[in-house]
Amino acid sequence: MPRPSTAMTMNHTHFSRQTDEAFQVRLHSSSASGFIWMLDELPDGLHLVEWDASPGDLSKTAGGTDTFTFKGTRPGEYVIRFCLCRPRLPVAIDEMQYSVSIA
Repeated sequence: MPRPSTAMTMNHTHFSRQTDEAFQVRLHSSSASGFIWMLDELPDGLHLVEWDASPGDLSKTAGGTDTFTFKGTRPGEYVIRFCLCRPRLPVAIDEMQYSVSIA
């Protein structure tokens, strides 16, 4: 997976869920420019249920939204990392990180 450049910004969020409770992460994307959010590594104990890329209003050149739906399969503390990149380029322009507590 591409690694972020040194110019990227790091964002971090923490939230808690129950085992087998679905939760979503929504990230603003720039798919028209070729940049999409990609899941870096999915930790054991979390399951990706669905990924959906919704385009924005193209008449306003707005970006879209990438929605990732997860479930925790066992209790624990996990970190989910995403990078904003073009799939064929080796450098990400941004990264998001979420800490998840599964009870």
